[in-house]
Amino acid sequence: MIKVNNEAKMIKEYLEELEEIIHNLVNENTELALDGLEQIKVVDNIENTSSDGRFEKNAIILPKNKMEEYIKNNDRDTVKSTIYHELCHVNLKNKLPQLHSLCDKYKVEKNFIKYFTIMVYIEYIAHIMSLKYETEEITKRFLESINNRSWNFNDEISRIYFIKYVPYVLGRVNNNFDYIDIVKSKEFKNHIIEVKEIIERISYVGLIDDYNILLELEDFVSKYINND
Repeated sequence: MIKVNNEAKMIKEYLEELEEIIHNLVNENTELALDGLEQIKVVDNIENTSSDGRFEKNAIILPKNKMEEYIKNNDRDTVKSTIYHELCHVNLKNKLPQLHSLCDKYKVEKNFIKYFTIMVYIEYIAHIMSLKYETEEITKRFLESINNRSWNFNDEISRIYFIKYVPYVLGRVNNNFDYIDIVKSKEFKNHIIEVKEIIERISYVGLIDDYNILLELEDFVSKYINND
């Protein structure tokens, strides 16, 4: 059983339900390589307030308020898909150690083109895996949130956010690309179609821990991100 560190003092009944969800997910997915996962930590806040969770330093981090709110509103699907997605990241870190090490290295060196290239690939694979527990409602809710932002690809901020969104979008629409029509920006959709073809060619060869398979994706990322 993975240890749950209730650092933020989550309400007992919610914590018990959270622990049950975690226990069931781990038992249902014994194929995942979870070596190195030391704990799941419930904290008051995480740096990216729009995120429901993250995996870092051998721990899955979950924000207390969001988890409590989901459980209170009987939205266990979101809790389950969030935790499973982070378990997928643990699995991928074990299966793609070289890419994860390079990603950390490029982040420190501020080589943003290579960093985002790896990030897009790893997040894409994690979201493909996460479809196992992601409901149609969760997918639609995420795609609708894209419409809350104005997309101007002459603007550097829009280009950066687009690259960040690429794996989240493509992973979620993998089983039904028609979902992309929820997004209103035609320009956004055109750019997504272009990168979709690239990342599907990469994924076709299987899970390979080698940056060289990502060179075509790097060329694409370099159109939107620079290292200055």
